[in-house]
Amino acid sequence: MGMNKDTSILPGISGSTGLAEGGGAVNVQGEEQKKLDVMSNDLLKASLRSSGKLGVIASEEEDDPVVVDELYSGEYVATFDPLDGSSNIDAAISTGTIFGVFKAPEECLVGDTESLSIREENCLQATLQPGANLVAA
Repeated sequence: MGMNKDTSILPGISGSTGLAEGGGAVNVQGEEQKKLDVMSNDLLKASLRSSGKLGVIASEEEDDPVVVDELYSGEYVATFDPLDGSSNIDAAISTGTIFGVFKAPEECLVGDTESLSIREENCLQATLQPGANLVAA
């Protein structure tokens, strides 16, 4: 997908560009988001959305999972922390991306026969699966 090269350079340049500084927002874990977290999240979401393989994406940096536009929608659900360890960048400690991929239930693959709100609800619930259901991590 090309995302790895895009995000791998961000931690290296963060100190000199102010990317390691706080952005003011707080993620779902209650941690202050850094500009670097937001940029990494945006890059990963864009790559995952355009892959055509995912129906739902859920990030630690956002309050709610996102149903992928039907044009790009696929049969999997991805959950992720786009840049784990970003608060340790100033100490030169390793960072990385944590992700899990699950098979989406049939509700996420329904066409226009159901109302969007029911489809969204079923698809968003697909992010709450046990680890035994992982297809990739």
